[in-house]
Order: sequence, then C-alpha cells, then structure tokens
Amino acid sequence: MAIAIDSTAQGSSTGSVNSFTLSFNNVAGNFMFVTFCEDTGSPSQTGVTYNGVALTALTTLSSPFANNKMGWILKSPTTGTNDIVASRTTTSTAVIRLCVATYSGTDTTTQPDSQNTFNVGPATSGSASTTVVGSNCWLVMSYENDAGTGNNVSAGASTTLRIANTGNGAVAILDSNATVGTGSQSLNYSTVSSVNHFGNIISLAPAGAAANTSNFFALM
Repeated sequence: MAIAIDSTAQGSSTGSVNSFTLSFNNVAGNFMFVTFCEDTGSPSQTGVTYNGVALTALTTLSSPFANNKMGWILKSPTTGTNDIVASRTTTSTAVIRLCVATYSGTDTTTQPDSQNTFNVGPATSGSASTTVVGSNCWLVMSYENDAGTGNNVSAGASTTLRIANTGNGAVAILDSNATVGTGSQSLNYSTVSSVNHFGNIISLAPAGAAANTSNFFALM
C-alpha cells in the first residue's frame, strides 16, 4: 500500500493561554505529523496530545531557535474526530499555531525512517534535507520562518505545500507528495523576502518497511 495524504487542519490560539485545543478529523491516517509554533522568541512547548495520547517530539532545534520543538509525530492515531492539545509552560498572549497532517499507508512499527533539522538564511529560498534509509519513503517537513505574516512559504521543486496556518502562512507542513530515493533527499521552499527558515524534516517509511533502528528521537 502506497503512502497518501489523508487529512489536514490548522488553527491558532487567542487570548492569554498555556494550551490550545484543535478538533481534528483523522479519516483513515495511520501517521500524524504536527507543526507546533509560538509567536515568541522564547518558545516553551511541553507536549502535544491527540485523543489523550502523547505525541513524540522530533529533534529539538538548535541555536538561534533553541528549545523549539516544532515537529511532533504519532503512529497509529485513532480515526474519527478528536482533540489535539498543544501545551506550553508559559501562560502568554503569544499565539500558539498548529498545522496537522495525517498520512495513510505508512509503517506503524518504526518511524521516522530518518530525520534532521534545518536552519537556513537569511534567504528568499532554501532546502531541508535528510538521509533516507529505506525504499519508497515520502519526505515530510515542519516549517516556520522568523518574519511572519507577509512572508508566507511557497513550495519549491518536488515539494507540495500541504497545509499552512491561515493567521500566519509562515507556519506550515510541506511534503514530497511522492516517493523519493535513498541517500540525501530534500524539500524546497521560498518566500517573498529574505528571512530565516527553520524546522524539522523526516522521511516517512511505507507500510511493510523493514525496521530501522539507527534513528533516535529527542524526547521531551
């Protein structure tokens, strides 16, 4: 069974809060990918849950975006409509922004196949790469830039913009929308103005893929 996009959604908090809840309908996806961002230079993410089940944080970003846990994943999420809850330590008016995508046809034993972080810029375009291990993987990426509204991200070559936050299109999920080869593979993006681009990129293994034990998560 080939990998395919299943469901997407996005949302933003209002007021002074330390968490944000987004109702999400997972139609048939067996892998969930969440981009979790805050409109602040001092992010304080503590966790993301879906239907009460904790997601796993991908590798935490390094300086100058230290402690920013943008990418979160969950294997075998419950189908149907349930709540995604993103939490942080700080009660703040700084907006929490979420983008969510689920995929079907993915391996439910070991994910991701590979992962990496990226920090590019200032520039009007760039790419994020990871070293793909298995065959027939897709690439999926959490994305943010430091300029916000007016510098919405656009997809580059061999890349699909899957979902962007309507309040700030500089927060998004992009993917390859197709299988990629092994070795170093990339997703590409651009903006109108020169900005810093950052986030997580993974290769997503298809159902039936052999277990890959060479990749580790940076747990929260």
